Amino acid sequence: LSKMTVMALPYFLSDHICSYSHRASNVSDEIVTYIKNKETLYLAAQIMRKKQEKAQPLHEYGCIYYYYIFITRLVRKIKPKCFMIWNAFQAYHAVAAYIGRLYGIPVIHGEFGVLPGTYTFDTMGEMGKSAVACYAKEFKRLPVSKEEYVRAGEIWAYIRESGMNRRHQRNGYMDRVIQKLDNGKATVFIAGQNDETSGMHPYTEDTKEYHSPVFSSSLLSVIEIGKIAEKNNWNVIYKPHPYATFSEKDRSLIPENVILAEGIGINYLISLSDIVVTIVSQTSYMALLHEKPVLMIGYIQLRDKGCTYQAFTKDAIEPELKKAITYGFTDGQKKAFQMHIAQLVKYYLYDDGCERKMRYGRNYPADMADFMSLERELKEMRGKIVS
Repeated sequence: LSKMTVMALPYFLSDHICSYSHRASNVSDEIVTYIKNKETLYLAAQIMRKKQEKAQPLHEYGCIYYYYIFITRLVRKIKPKCFMIWNAFQAYHAVAAYIGRLYGIPVIHGEFGVLPGTYTFDTMGEMGKSAVACYAKEFKRLPVSKEEYVRAGEIWAYIRESGMNRRHQRNGYMDRVIQKLDNGKATVFIAGQNDETSGMHPYTEDTKEYHSPVFSSSLLSVIEIGKIAEKNNWNVIYKPHPYATFSEKDRSLIPENVILAEGIGINYLISLSDIVVTIVSQTSYMALLHEKPVLMIGYIQLRDKGCTYQAFTKDAIEPELKKAITYGFTDGQKKAFQMHIAQLVKYYLYDDGCERKMRYGRNYPADMADFMSLERELKEMRGKIVS
């Protein structure tokens, strides 16, 4: 973006707007009605209330309203060429993306890449709304050479052997898990996501279509899989997302047969498991990198790529778990995952530039056309298939 002027909203702006000083007396009925009449703004207010439950009544309506007004006026004044959003599921970020699309401004969604050492810049959205998920079949058909396929295998081996992860891993308390495991049983590991920043809250028709078709929270998936594991005499481990809101009430709802694993590194828990299950956690990629079978019960970039088991109805979960435990990570899934890596680093993921022995991923985009290239190519492929 060296040819473009970049304006970053300062932290003090969101900190000031998001202060806890908005009391009910400062937020008029007109403001509340205004927010409720705009679906995206109302959803953003619900996200904020979930994360700030102790804030003053109507606090979220005041915050979202004044942020919306400020950004709208800013857009009218400076007329930006694009919006770049980091984590689309934060309340303010959802509002900014809404305003961008309202004014016909391209919105680019940035996040840590699905492979360690990379970033994504997606013009459609994140995870289940990404170009890779929304155009799953088209992305799977993108060509790679034999050399690129072989190189993907080398990247896979490098990430696995180096112990790289998307986030720093804390280890400790392993004995709490090991002592409770029955070595004669298969082990199911459930990786939770941060529901509030993963498109899971509030749970809407949009959530069902693009993120989680069955469960409205990580906890509900744990309760259901806990019952299935008890019925089939399996071990089951659950690691909540470290940033997720996890109350004592939530803890009390976890089935007794579920081993709660907090403060323990993901790679270690993956090593203990026979199958990794998640709704939308990127732990799924780490499991595949460590050659563990994965059951997806929600939608992310892995959707319909042929390298995971999939269960997008409640009735399909138990049969797919049994299949995964019986057959493991199959040769067909391994080949599909290596092809997926090859396609990711060629078309989707950007090298984060951090120091490491092996480089992979695309170079940073030079201009807006580069950002838009993948979405455009996938749409053209779908158009040709339809015609």
